[in-house]
Amino acid sequence: MLRFGEPILARLLPEDLEKWAGPLIKYTCKSIAISLAWMLQRIISSFHSAVRGGLMCARGVLSYLNKQGFISINHERCDAPQNTYLDELVGALLAFLGFMYQFGLGYTVPFPLNILLFPLTLVEYFLMWMVNS
Repeated sequence: MLRFGEPILARLLPEDLEKWAGPLIKYTCKSIAISLAWMLQRIISSFHSAVRGGLMCARGVLSYLNKQGFISINHERCDAPQNTYLDELVGALLAFLGFMYQFGLGYTVPFPLNILLFPLTLVEYFLMWMVNS
């Protein structure tokens, strides 16, 4: 990129700024790469959180339903909630819904909570800025 882009950018810049064509291209490429890495890491983290949260929620709901007598899971045998396929199925469904909800919002906080959590959003932006600096 630098070999081909520097001469083109140097011709577009005023004569006294031509020396900055190389650093400008390097910094732009690094900024794009860092932004892409942050975006991919956010997607990976949200997927992991969705899978973990979906499975935890499914196991909790199945345990509650078992205690209330709506379903029957024998804990003495090997079909405890974590040994059945039902918790994975419900957990996968919840994980899919949770991931798509987060992805659909663009990883932003929805309206009523964004006002309440605004200080934490500022802390998050500050930490991202510190890591990228």
